[in-house]
Amino acid sequence: MGKTQSSESFAQNLKDKISVIDGKLERLMAAYLENAVSLPEYQENKNNIIQQKQILKDKIAAFEQKRDNWFEPAIRFVNEIKSAKILAKSRNLEEKKDFLKKLGSNFQILNQKLVFDFKNPIKILADAEPRQRRGEAENSSCINWRWG
Repeated sequence: MGKTQSSESFAQNLKDKISVIDGKLERLMAAYLENAVSLPEYQENKNNIIQQKQILKDKIAAFEQKRDNWFEPAIRFVNEIKSAKILAKSRNLEEKKDFLKKLGSNFQILNQKLVFDFKNPIKILADAEPRQRRGEAENSSCINWRWG
């Protein structure tokens, strides 16, 4: 089962539990209206059921917020990679320098070539097989690296 599918089933499971709790609330109300339970019993049971429901709602909200928080950095990462291609064609050296600072550290000039270590998450791309990317990099330590 994929991560997305299990995440969706987790959220659906919580929603199903809330539906069950709503059913309990309806039955409790019906029992109170038929004088099957006293007012203090009704209030105590209702409060317990509502607390359970709120806990489940909080879990759903936390789950959705966590899912959204993961997605935003992924979008920023993809946008940074897209902007790299545009920036490589640019003549603005200051912007290129700032971008390189985001990409890596330990900058050195070796045999008239810029050498540096990639930072995460860019390191993942640099370590990818050469056929999976257009730029050249032998590993996370950038030697002879260029935008393709």
